[in-house]
Amino acid sequence: MRKVVGYREDLANLRRILRYAVPYKWTLLLAGVLILVGIGLDLVRPYLIKYTIDTVFPSYDMSRLQIITSVYLGTIAVSVCVLYWQSYLLQYVGQHVIYVIRQDIFTRLLTQTQAEMDKTRVGSMVTKVTNDTDAIRALFIEVLVPMAGDLLMMAGILAVMFSLHARLATVSLVALLIVGISIQIFKQFSRRIYRQVRSCISASNSYVQEALNGMTVVKAYGAEEDILREYEQINRAFMKTSLSEVRTFGIFRPLVDFIYFIAVVLVLLAVDFSVDIIDAALVFVFIQYTEKFFGPVRGIAERYNTLQSALAGIDRTNTLWQEDFGTERDDSRPDCGDAFYSLELRHVWFRYSETTDWVLRDVNLRVESGEMIGIVGESGAGKTTVMSLLMRFYIPQKGAIYLNEVPIEQYSLASTRKLLGYVFQNQHLFKGSIEDNVRLYNDSISDEEVRAALREVDLGEATDDSSATGRTEAGYMGSFLSMGERQLLSLARVLVRRYPVLILDEATANMDSATEMKIQRSLAKIRGKHTLLVIAHRLSTIRNANRIFVFQNGRIVQVGQYDELAKSKGYFRELLEAQR
Repeated sequence: MRKVVGYREDLANLRRILRYAVPYKWTLLLAGVLILVGIGLDLVRPYLIKYTIDTVFPSYDMSRLQIITSVYLGTIAVSVCVLYWQSYLLQYVGQHVIYVIRQDIFTRLLTQTQAEMDKTRVGSMVTKVTNDTDAIRALFIEVLVPMAGDLLMMAGILAVMFSLHARLATVSLVALLIVGISIQIFKQFSRRIYRQVRSCISASNSYVQEALNGMTVVKAYGAEEDILREYEQINRAFMKTSLSEVRTFGIFRPLVDFIYFIAVVLVLLAVDFSVDIIDAALVFVFIQYTEKFFGPVRGIAERYNTLQSALAGIDRTNTLWQEDFGTERDDSRPDCGDAFYSLELRHVWFRYSETTDWVLRDVNLRVESGEMIGIVGESGAGKTTVMSLLMRFYIPQKGAIYLNEVPIEQYSLASTRKLLGYVFQNQHLFKGSIEDNVRLYNDSISDEEVRAALREVDLGEATDDSSATGRTEAGYMGSFLSMGERQLLSLARVLVRRYPVLILDEATANMDSATEMKIQRSLAKIRGKHTLLVIAHRLSTIRNANRIFVFQNGRIVQVGQYDELAKSKGYFRELLEAQR
């Protein structure tokens, strides 16, 4: 169950967010000054009316009436200008601040460790970048400075009211006390509701994202009705929570209006002609100021609503700023350099969590520069996990990994990953052209280098008939390409970056013979230029490997060359015979 965030945590979260506004402190100060000017103008207008009733009307002085009318209209005109610039400055600060916050959140999501990423659904991460940051934006635009302005407005009105008539002003404070009690009661319910709303938004985003990404599978199995039924439950929970939010705030706003009417009645009842002489103008102005007093009260009520929503958004993104949140940023460790000599696993044990069994058990594996190493075994034997450890997506619980005879954790992550190029088993292609997917937004890679890499993997003909722009679209997630073409494109993606070591994870799995031959020719071309680690589903792919490591149940059970292992009795021979 989610922990209830207390007052101190709220303050800590707010301080963390407010740091982003420091570069715009003078802009916020100017907005504050404009708010003060607006408050002054609002306070002057009822007094001008009182002065007109008390002084101008009895004397029938038209010239003075025209002057006061002009002044009144002037205050309105200035107020309109002040309101525009106040709103613009707050929007300016809010948009710039949320730009930086959104960038920081996305950066931390992008650079979090693989172990952290495995804990969170993609839709939840999308919500943090979009909905939650938008709620935080409202904090700067609609809450902080405007709420301070509302409080100053209320203080100014009370000061004017006490200067006019202390007893009537004291009566008005009773209404303020009632509002304060109401806010405290409202706070207990609203905070929980807003967090529930945020959780429902996250659940909805996550489910929609997963369903749309797997739409081909959904359609193939005719599961549309089942998916819709499942989403209907999520959507209904979202609706019910949103209605609870509406009911909670829907009660509070009319309550504030009701208290305003109570305040007006109290002011009228407090008039006592036997104590002092109170003219109609004074009572009228008091009612005017009381109405103006409850304008900021309503504003605070609405901004409190926004504040709770913003605090819920901050709370949801709070884990990203926690010290124990694993990220790969600010790595001050030294670079490993550009040269590659060896890569070695020594007595490595690994499991994905403390509740699961060991995936790797006492694995020893060494790769020398220029070698081609094959890794084989049935699904779940630990082959891909080895590659994930080499790429430093995870850290082994026991044993160590050495790069160039030095423990790999002593080097920065970025530098080690510049040595190792990974061709994944399941390729992810981005919407755009083939060239864009090879380049992966790296503008330093020239068009000629991209075309050379595509030719090297026998994919050059895929771009020969491209449009006049020289771009061949890959489609959403590579939908315009075959499975084999996607795999070849992914190989080109690592070749264009000239990694010394290439890791190929099931590069020929689920391919037709023609595409497999292209992969084989590509490997023949690059062998000797790169060190190759090849996880092989089809054993023929690693026929020419220098050594083959055979995995079974997380252990290496055989090591040798293809012909040697094929002739000897053992697990490799069983795998080979199963493919014949």
